[in-house]
This record gives sequence, C-alpha cells and structure tokens, in this order.
Amino acid sequence: MPRLLPPAILACCLALAACGQEPRTREVTVANLVAGSNHFIGSRVSTQGVVHSFPQPLHYWLEDNNLNRVGLVPEALVAELEGARVRVTGTFRFAPARGRLIDVEHLEVLAAP
Repeated sequence: MPRLLPPAILACCLALAACGQEPRTREVTVANLVAGSNHFIGSRVSTQGVVHSFPQPLHYWLEDNNLNRVGLVPEALVAELEGARVRVTGTFRFAPARGRLIDVEHLEVLAAP
C-alpha cells in the first residue's frame, strides 16, 4: 500500500512547484482592455494590434481596427515597429490620469509594416 505524505510536506511541495511557474496570462482584445480597464489592472495579458506613435511627447500604443488604444512601454522595444501588427504580452496598468499601459515583457511581430 502506498504511503501518503504528511499534509505539511505536501503543502510545501505544492508551493515549491508553483514557484517555478510563470504567472497566468490572460488572452484579451484591446477592446476588452479599454472596456474593462479596472478589471485587468495588474494582470499579465496578451493582446495584438498595430503599433502607432506620436512625437510630442514621444509615446507608442497598440491600436485595433476600431481605434481602441493601449500604451506600450518601454518605448525602446517598439520604437522600430511603427505600422507593424504585433502580439504583446506584459502587465496591464491603468490610471485615469495616465491611461492604459502594457509593460511589455514579450513581443512578437505578426506582420511587418
């Protein structure tokens, strides 16, 4: 008959196994992020759209076909991708005074400009 682990040891093993896992990524559209900004704050998200920029002050954003927008930081990761269709993964932030931003952790070019 197999021997069962004591509950404390089992809990420690489960906790250690969870430490090596990446945070859960939520697949969402840019429209979802715009409509439910408060719901996604601090979440790791993955979404796609076209990269656009504005020079003064310099900033970049991801835009869908319905003109929904989410800012992208750091700018250095997307600076050369104006007009490209990309998929970004990162942490979503929202503040009424600053807007919606994704702290980009991973970026994949889906279609060049």
